Amino acid sequence: MPHSKQIQTPSRPEVVVPATLLTVEGACRQLNVGRTKLFELIQQGLPVIRLGGRAIRFDPASIHAWALRQQEMWE
Repeated sequence: MPHSKQIQTPSRPEVVVPATLLTVEGACRQLNVGRTKLFELIQQGLPVIRLGGRAIRFDPASIHAWALRQQEMWE
């Protein structure tokens, strides 16, 4: 299992960054949706990690937790 890495930033003293982050394509595969739908989900609150500029990544555990919360909302 990959390890997490702790980094320090000026605005946050300690941030835990997952060792494995998903690209847009990886997040699409995990959620079984296309790119357009993925960006709609981001607008609805799907958590992303912005790396500056236009680059974004996704934490697989955060996607899973978000999907579970969405499921609970519809039950």
